[in-house]
Formats: sequence, structure tokens, C-alpha cells
Amino acid sequence: MGSRQENRSLGKYIRSTYIFFAVIPMVLACSICMTAVSGYLEQSNLSRLQTSAINLESELSLWIGERAHLLRTCMESEEIVEQMRTRRVLDKEAQNLMNVLLTGYHDELQLHLLSGDGAFRYSTGSIPNLYKLPAYREVEFFCRTREAGEAVRATKYTSYNGRQIALSIGQSLVDDGWDGYAILDIPRKALAALMSEYDSAYISDIVLIDRNNVVAYSQTGRIEEGVTLKDRELLAMLEVPEGEVRGNSGCVRVLEESGLKLLITADNRFIRPLIVGMLAGLAAIVALSLGIAATSGALLSKRISSQMEQLLEVCRKGPSSEFQEKYVPMRGDFQEIVRIGEHLNAMNEQVRELISKIQDKQRILATAELNLLKAQMRPHFIYNVLNDIKAMAKLGKTREIAELVVCFGALMRNTLSVDEEFSTVSEELDLVEKYIQMQNLRGIRPISLRIQVCEALMQQEVPRLILQPLVENAVCHGLPGVEKPIVAISGWIEGEKIFLRVVDNGRGIREAARCKPADGMAYHQGIGLNNISERLRLYYGAQGKLHIASKNEKFTKVVLEMLKKQKSAEY
Repeated sequence: MGSRQENRSLGKYIRSTYIFFAVIPMVLACSICMTAVSGYLEQSNLSRLQTSAINLESELSLWIGERAHLLRTCMESEEIVEQMRTRRVLDKEAQNLMNVLLTGYHDELQLHLLSGDGAFRYSTGSIPNLYKLPAYREVEFFCRTREAGEAVRATKYTSYNGRQIALSIGQSLVDDGWDGYAILDIPRKALAALMSEYDSAYISDIVLIDRNNVVAYSQTGRIEEGVTLKDRELLAMLEVPEGEVRGNSGCVRVLEESGLKLLITADNRFIRPLIVGMLAGLAAIVALSLGIAATSGALLSKRISSQMEQLLEVCRKGPSSEFQEKYVPMRGDFQEIVRIGEHLNAMNEQVRELISKIQDKQRILATAELNLLKAQMRPHFIYNVLNDIKAMAKLGKTREIAELVVCFGALMRNTLSVDEEFSTVSEELDLVEKYIQMQNLRGIRPISLRIQVCEALMQQEVPRLILQPLVENAVCHGLPGVEKPIVAISGWIEGEKIFLRVVDNGRGIREAARCKPADGMAYHQGIGLNNISERLRLYYGAQGKLHIASKNEKFTKVVLEMLKKQKSAEY
């Protein structure tokens, strides 16, 4: 057999549907918005990054070009070049000229003039040890300066006044086989002052790198300066074509004249708190939506359920002849449920009318059945008595016949002359006593009648002629041939029910005459017992029962079960 399918609760379905369709679209909408906003922020950040890179490239190129121009101005002075060519230290007049050229740059720059053999001709500060190396002309910076006439490199050493040098700009001079150099050292502080204008929340770092990938400047200082760049991510960024953005990492610009590379990396960390805030807002919105959906779903569910409960109550009580439950629309009821209720009222009215018609027919049929049973019962009793008189007449028992006729007349007055359907238990027992008296007048062995009925039961009403047929069955079918025949009648009250029991010590009911009803008790197929069973059913319905138990050559026991309220309202 297949598993039983569970029915869904309307209230739970409404609540879950409300929650699903309220929260899921909200979550999707918020997720889409969050993704779009974060994407927009990242794109906007990169756009600002590119703009900053272009502006900084332009300003840095101009800034370095201005200092390179200062070198060219120095090397174009005939007096200075002549003194350098003659391998002499600049005299006082030449130094004054240099001071004039360097006006405004003394605190920012350090200028060194070297002849081709490495001898210093002029310096605004202490001479770095690097320039004193015998093979300095073989250093790539000097070689490139001599070949290209100008070069820029990243350096890292400290000047006489404790300033850290970041860049060196070289300018060469070749004249009639003689050569010399002008070297301009730029302190890191000067670069930092320039780069500070571009310090922003969306910029992670500004890095300046020379042609050999030596780091000249790192705004945050997280990248070591004066050494070759080792960061793989930044090296990968340097391979991206100029001006293009690598993912969301940053942008690279190349200063054409100096060959320096400007690398600006993006800082998307400020987006993370924003995303966290958006997530928190999303959670709050979802929680609020969930609460609203659950509350509205519960209210709607309760509203519909209360209306449905009213319909179920109408269906549960149903129509009856005495009272008819009707659906009464309340203010705020849904139109569909109101229409169902109206149709249910109309259907109940039709059913009530049908029930009334059926009850009328059943009442008529039950009355006819009772009349038939009573008409059947009385001739059956009279027939048996007349047979007894006939038998006694054949035996010539005139005295006994006379007494029997007197008892029979008394019995007829209590049966045929009374039209009432009920009599008291006391009247029924009196009838049984007269019947036993009649049987003892004609019988060989006198029948002993034992009555044990509580006093409270004596005035209770029971269907007329309900005990006599049971005693007659015992006398006619169970007791013949029994040495000491006994019929015992007992009665008691249990709650709202009456119990009457008739027991004999006779032969019992033959197997062939028995059948097994639903209650498991032995049942006799005779007319008398069937008549009593039907009368109990018609008077008391399911509350009227006939129980029979029998054992061969031992006994037969019949128990009548009836309600204390004797008469049905219909009869």
C-alpha cells in the first residue's frame, strides 16, 4: 500500500509563501544592487586612478625636465665649461655664477661637476663615495649619460646634511676629445612633497622606478627603495601596456624623456567596509522583510482560517430538524468564502428538508412495524394458551381448565384490552406470575419462578409484553423434561440504563437454531426473540439490545438492555 499523503496546512502555506516571495526577491534585489554598487565603486576608483596617473605623469615629467634644464644651462656656460676643460676647480667667479643658476634650489638639490678623469670641479655638498670610484666611468649610469647626453637613475645614499637621495640626473659634455659630467641629486623629500598632493584613499601606493627596475621612491615605504624591484605582482603590472589597468590593481605610466616608470596601485580597502555595511543593511532589510512577511502572513492566515473554521463548524453540525447551523458572513470576510457559505446554507436547507421527509417516512414505517409486531405477538400468545386449554380438556381436567380460564381472562385484560405501548416492570412481573401459574395448572412438574428485582426498578416503564415471551420460550423450549424447572428473573439499574435478565436451567438452545450476531452472543432464530429484538431497536435505537447466552443441557440466559427514558419522543 502506498504511504498516506499528508495534507498541507493552509495557514502554513500562506505564511511560507509570504516569506518566500517577500524575502527571496528582496535578497536578490539587494545582492544585485550590492554587486552593481561595488562594481561601480571599483570602476570609479580605477577611473580616478588613471586620471591621477596621467596628471602625476605630466607634472613629474615637467618637474624632472625643469631640473634637467638646469643642468643643461650649467653645461652651456662657456666659463664653467672652460674651467672644467682645463681641469681646474671652479674659481670664485664661476662658483658665484653657479650660485646664481641654483637660486631657489639650494635646499632641494645637490649639484656635482666632474671632469672626464673623475676629478671633481665643483659640488654643492659632500662628494658621494660612488663618484670617487676609479671605474665610475664604467657604471651604466655614466655610460648611458655619455651615449645619450642625459640619463636618470634611482639611487639610495645619504648626503652631507643627512638627506636621503632618491634620483640622480646626469648631463654629459664632450668637446674636442674632452668630456665631463654634471650630476644633479634629488632628495627623497622633494619627491615626497610632489607626490603628497596625490595622496588619496583610493591610491594604495605611488612607486617610481628607473629603467633597470630599481625603486627610486615608494610613497608608503612598504617597498624597499634603492634596490631592484622584487614584488612579483608589481613586476607583472610593469609588463602591461602603458596606461592600461591590470585588473583592479593599478596603472603604469612611462615618463618618455627620463625613462622612469610611474606605478600607481589601487586601494580598494575602503570598499570592504562599504560592502560590510551594505551586507549589514541587507541583513537588516531581510530581517525586517521576514518579520513583515511573517506578521502579514500570520494575520492573513488567521483571517482566512477563522472564516474557514466557521464553514467547518457549519459542516460539522450540519442540518437537523430541531436546529440548523447557518453561515453568517462577518464584516471583512472574503467574497469567495462568503459565496461558499451562501451555497453551503442553501445546501444545508435542502438537506434539512430531505432529512425531514425521510424522518416522516421513517416515523410512519416504524409505527407500522410496531403495530405489526404487537399484532403478531398477541395472536401468538393466545394461540399457545388455547392449545394448553385444548390439551387439558382432552385430559378431562375441568377444575384446572376453570382456573386456567380465569388466569387467561386476567391475562387478556392486561394485554388485549390495553392500547398503551409501555407498562411498568411491576405489571410485567405480575403478567409473568399469572403465566407461570397457568403453566403449573397444566404441567406435570411445577415450574419454580424466582424474582429478584430492585425496588427502584419496579416503577420504571418498559415496552409492554417484553418479559412474557422470554418466559414462554423458556417454558416451551428449554424446560420440558427438566427434573426441577426453574425460571429466574432479575433486574437492576446502571446509570441511565435498565437491565432485565431471564435465566432458565433448561436444555439450552440447539446448535441448529443458533446464529452469531456482531456482539458475539448466541442468538435464537425464533419469532418471539426476533420480535423483542426489533421492538427494542425501534424504541431505543442502538441503545436497546438483546443479549443471549446458552449452554447445552445447562442453561439459557437472556438479558434486555434499555434506557431509563422509556419512550422515544417520536412514539
